[in-house]
Amino acid sequence: TQTQAKTDSLTKLANRGAFDEALAKGMDEYRNQGRPMSLLLFDVDHFKKFNDTHGHQAGDEVLRNVAATLKKCAKSSDLACRYGGEEFALVMPNTTVKQASIAAERIRLALEAMKIDFEGKSLNVTASIGVAETGRQDDIDSTIRRSDEAIYSAKSAGRNRSYWHDGTTCLPISAPETDTKSP
Repeated sequence: TQTQAKTDSLTKLANRGAFDEALAKGMDEYRNQGRPMSLLLFDVDHFKKFNDTHGHQAGDEVLRNVAATLKKCAKSSDLACRYGGEEFALVMPNTTVKQASIAAERIRLALEAMKIDFEGKSLNVTASIGVAETGRQDDIDSTIRRSDEAIYSAKSAGRNRSYWHDGTTCLPISAPETDTKSP
């Protein structure tokens, strides 16, 4: 069916094809109606090491739990996706980078707080998150690239962090209660 064709079988989130469609639609709405659109991407930190240590079934369970948490944290208008491997995305139409940054921290903290029970062990994961809002100079590829660059900044800063790309550089997103320099 159409739904199966756009759904990742492991995580039950939208797949890469649905992601591409949602991003194109958001880009059109930005260009034609001036509606903001933000993209949130994240990687599960040290996922390969996690798989090597606990096995692929444990890795699959982690991905399912991460997906469920992402879906729970997303607004109904957002599209939660499995972008590939241990990468996830949230396409956020009608969302400014300030709103997306608040969502990024909410998601990061929810993932950090998750306890995944697997074969008698309690597993924990964290994520490095990158956020970008589409700007006049952007197309789909540059929006993805900017979000990706923000992920790498989060990883370089020690992982389990959220960063946003302002069009020129990547900046840390501070926790909401200490929010002084976030977008």
